[in-house]
Amino acid sequence: MMTAHAIASVVAALFLARGEDAVRLVVSWLKPLVQVPEFNALPPVVSVEWPAGVVPSPATTALRLPARRGPPAVHAAA
Repeated sequence: MMTAHAIASVVAALFLARGEDAVRLVVSWLKPLVQVPEFNALPPVVSVEWPAGVVPSPATTALRLPARRGPPAVHAAA
């Protein structure tokens, strides 16, 4: 165990002595192991054409206003 620690200390000292070169060496060793994902373009958005005379409901077009919150309104009894 003492030998392993001594070897690790010598390797660390060599890395520190040639810091930037050592980092580039480690990066070149690890580069084949890491694959950068490629950007996949999103498919184009398709617009929906409504037939003439058809009025889409708000639920279909997702343009509804949010529901009201709170207690119900009290109407005066007639």
